[in-house]
Amino acid sequence: MSKFVRSVSVLALSVAMVAAPAHAAPTTKDKREQKTTDIKGDGIQVMGDSDITATPSDQSQGPGLEISGGTSFNAYIFKQKQREQNGGKGRGTHFGADDSRINFQVLGKAGPELDGLEYSFLIGLTGNTEAGKTSVEENRIKLKNRYGTLIGGVHRGVTDFMAVGPFAFYAGTGNVLGNYKSIVNETTGVVIRDDLKGAPKDQTKITYVTPRFFGIQAGYSYAPDGNQSGEAKLASKALAPKDGGMSPVGQNVHELGLNFKKEFANSFGIQLSATSLFGNSKDTKAHYGAGYSDIAAYALGLVINYGGFSIGGEYLDNGRSLEWNGLTGNDSGRVFNVGVGYSYDRHAVSLGYLHSKRNLGRNKATDFNYGTTKANVGSLSYDYKLAKGLKLYAEGVAFQYKTSSTAQATAWKEATMASKDAVGNNNGHAIMLGSAISF
Repeated sequence: MSKFVRSVSVLALSVAMVAAPAHAAPTTKDKREQKTTDIKGDGIQVMGDSDITATPSDQSQGPGLEISGGTSFNAYIFKQKQREQNGGKGRGTHFGADDSRINFQVLGKAGPELDGLEYSFLIGLTGNTEAGKTSVEENRIKLKNRYGTLIGGVHRGVTDFMAVGPFAFYAGTGNVLGNYKSIVNETTGVVIRDDLKGAPKDQTKITYVTPRFFGIQAGYSYAPDGNQSGEAKLASKALAPKDGGMSPVGQNVHELGLNFKKEFANSFGIQLSATSLFGNSKDTKAHYGAGYSDIAAYALGLVINYGGFSIGGEYLDNGRSLEWNGLTGNDSGRVFNVGVGYSYDRHAVSLGYLHSKRNLGRNKATDFNYGTTKANVGSLSYDYKLAKGLKLYAEGVAFQYKTSSTAQATAWKEATMASKDAVGNNNGHAIMLGSAISF
């Protein structure tokens, strides 16, 4: 699709959203919100993005201000084999003020002249007090009517908020996908997250999501530059990543999402999703004359609910997204995550397991084989709701990260110019006790 056609399409879609009549339209809630939603059904979310309350089409509403947010305090007790790399993480105890965010959202609804078009503007601020980390995470405008939802600005794309998986019902800090990752040393090259590699996360983009027809919904997001956010000026060259490493960035990144959600009789429900990501790579620095692979990745998800029980799984294949072309036989990793959960009254419990594998490849110039990495993570989480918007939780995690050898991990790190220290096989466990407040 040419740049001219793409620009005209976006303009035409914006005009259609304003001119068209309104009725029920889709909600959009990203993984940050799904993972922190109170799964006991009281509607309180740490990162809420509430829909506008429906009003008769002959009445306008707003604009009015809505404030939501939340934070958590966690105590960590842990032990791991590899303790001293990357600044040292071997003390065994840690306190964290985590997952903090506050949203300021202006919501309004137009009158009969625009057939009840719903509109909102949101700024989401992270509460992270770490030096250089406190900032605006989200800044976007949303328009909603019966033809769907149009979002423009800094926000997560459809590969994030249209995906389904066990993360939606995991208790604690997120089970195998939770905050234990902040206290462990990751084995070099291992994959332990459920994000598609190359996804533009909180970069500036445009998103369109269709209404839901017979349980089916589709969506599309486009980000011109994976390194540009907010009011940053246009740069024709890719900027060096903030970590100072050699990692490339994505450009012209397209996200596609499709999901199905249906509630049946007897409290039975099913959710399915397929999301994919495509884009170009842009080198941040020259590296031995070899560039990086383009982005091509996908994910599949499933959740089944029955009464208070939930079971779900997700599979991610990152292909060779943003892999260095000086290697052969390498990939960006595959991840499988499965979990079960149960909630009743004030209680919720979940059990999860994550497995990943990645081929580090062979050096084309030296023929050195860097081997593979694997991860196995299991977790048990428990929530207790003290009051609306207040919960206590406990979480236990056991993990095992493996590489073919420490020497191979070191050689791969040096060949690819990875920014972190080389870390060999690592295993350990962690216990987290915490509380969270949301409104």
